[in-house]
Amino acid sequence: MKRGLSSLTDIHGKKIMEKLMKIYSDPIQNLDNRLRIGEAILQTIQRCGDVLGKYILNKDQNKILRISALSIIGFACETSPLALTTWFRDIVDWILNILDIQKDVEIRRASIVLLISLIRGLSSHSQSIFLIPKDLLERSWRTLKYVEEIDNDDLIKYHARVGIKNL
Repeated sequence: MKRGLSSLTDIHGKKIMEKLMKIYSDPIQNLDNRLRIGEAILQTIQRCGDVLGKYILNKDQNKILRISALSIIGFACETSPLALTTWFRDIVDWILNILDIQKDVEIRRASIVLLISLIRGLSSHSQSIFLIPKDLLERSWRTLKYVEEIDNDDLIKYHARVGIKNL
């Protein structure tokens, strides 16, 4: 199913992706179907490369789908970080806010991995790290240092150290 859906995006591009995103973000839809749609979206992102900028990912309140969405966005960050520059401030603010206030360990783990993916994606392009506004770099560094020092989860602390090193 997911291969067929992601293949449709090759043919009908934005139209199919918008439909997939609508189903993926619809809380009335079955969770299993939404996760399968998320996998189809991920496959599309893998093939999409630098044209990714024409697609937008939505936020969702369901924990499993939030983790799935964070993973998809993380992959998008590593695949085509420059395509996300329009939403860069929103994405980083969203991640840092999650790390500041979210209690759920799995969501915090996915968020910190997303931040690392974004940093790695940008650093893979020469000079693109300079696209990060200074205030966001400073806030990211402060948040990662704070998380490394006080978080109760060893995996989150480890990822914070990796993020600090990557910055």
